[in-house]
Amino acid sequence: MLVLSRKVGQKIQIGRNITITILRVKKTSVKIGIEAPQDLRIVRNELLDTVPDGPTAGGSPSRQGASRKCPARTGKRLARRTH
Repeated sequence: MLVLSRKVGQKIQIGRNITITILRVKKTSVKIGIEAPQDLRIVRNELLDTVPDGPTAGGSPSRQGASRKCPARTGKRLARRTH
């Protein structure tokens, strides 16, 4: 595992087409932004078992969940994608 220290506004580049930006840091959480191709599925690790693998109505799975709640058993929301 690669471990990096970053400050707000700094970025991490993964390959040629994935950029992670540190947006906000609080005491116990970090808010990040992810720029990636539209067809790349991005899911929080704790939701891997609850998000379907294939596309469903409303777009690709990597773009769903901006304002939709996840299944009731998690009680959490999917991350928002801005583009």
